[in-house]
Formats: sequence, C-alpha cells, structure tokens
Amino acid sequence: MKRLLLILILTLSFQSLSKADDFSDFQIEGMSIGDSLLDFVSKEKILSEIKENKEVYKHFKPKNKFGEIYITDTNTYNQISFFVKKDDPKYKIHLIRGMIRFDNNIDKCLKKKSEITKDIKNLFNNFKMRDYKVKANIDPSGRSYTLRTVFRFQKIDRIIIQCSHWEESFRIKNNFGGGISVIIQTEEIFDWFTSSS
Repeated sequence: MKRLLLILILTLSFQSLSKADDFSDFQIEGMSIGDSLLDFVSKEKILSEIKENKEVYKHFKPKNKFGEIYITDTNTYNQISFFVKKDDPKYKIHLIRGMIRFDNNIDKCLKKKSEITKDIKNLFNNFKMRDYKVKANIDPSGRSYTLRTVFRFQKIDRIIIQCSHWEESFRIKNNFGGGISVIIQTEEIFDWFTSSS
C-alpha cells in the first residue's frame, strides 16, 4: 500500500512539472481564452462598454464584429480589456489584455517583460517566439515605439508581451500611458485586426 501511495505521489509530481501544450491554459487574473465573460462581468456592463468603445473599431471588417470591455484595478494589473463577439449570447473571450503602467520608465517595463517572457518559456512546449520593435506611426516625432515578444501556438493563436514607450511630450499631450501589456488572443481576432491593414 505504501509503495502504491509513493508511485501515485511521484506520478502527480511529474505531471505538475510537465509543460503545457495549449495556450488556452494561460490565464490573466484567473481568466482564459474561451471563458464566458459573463462569469466575471455583468451583461449590462458588457453591452454598455461595447457601445462606448465601438467607434474605435468601426473601420475593421466586418464592422464591429468584436467589442471591447474594460475592468480596472485588479490584483496584478491597472486595467484589463477583453474582446468578445457582440452577437454571442455567452460573450466568449477572444482576447484578454492585462496592462500595467510604467509611465516614462522603459527600463522597469523591459525588466517586467523579461520576467514574463521567461515564465511563458517555462510553461509551454510547442511555440514559436519572435522579438521585434514597432514604430508608433501616430507620433510625428518618430520617437515612440513598442518592443514586442510574440509566442505563436498551433494555429496562429498568440501570447504577446509588449512594452510601449511614448515620446514624453506626445504622451502628456494625448494622455497616453506607457507600460506593459500581456495579451492572449485567438487566430480569429488576429485576422479581424489585420483586416483593416
């Protein structure tokens, strides 16, 4: 009996050390891609936020296929946003983005980005990873940018960790917050985002 118990304990220990193969195992504040947003946010808030934020996404095709909802001041993040289909009665989550502000402190942001990137590498087996820098076209000075690490999984599902750095006078003028975003998104919403380019 003791030997059976020891085998069971060892088996469970090794299972907990194994890496995940499915990016939907990754959570932000206990929420995953595919969860119903109704488990975390009221239907009234979902509908109100979709209506309030729809102008931002009206140029995507099909128009307003997804809507964005925000919650603030969670345990880890200053703000979390979600994208759901506006006509889905369960409001299944297609994108989660957790944001932490590091205004005018790109070094602190990059340190946090490095920690999160390392954690994701340790969590998963089957992914492709890419680092790159994206210039912010909306800043005429050309000094605003995003440093991004993208983990791609089986299809084109992604986890993205990025630090945004705004040129300071541009940031203040537009009331932008620099900082880190941790994003989990499905292939379907990635295709929708790229439909406008």
